[in-house]
Amino acid sequence: MSRLQVETYGYESAGGRFVTEIQVNAAGFVTSYPNFWQIEEAV
Repeated sequence: MSRLQVETYGYESAGGRFVTEIQVNAAGFVTSYPNFWQIEEAV
């Protein structure tokens, strides 16, 4: 995993066969894992 921006990390596994960008909030908690789940904000 490598930090791409303040709230974005690049993640790679399976020898590079799976690559995605994970979004985190200011506290470092994952808020978006593309094609898997995304946090819902309270209204």
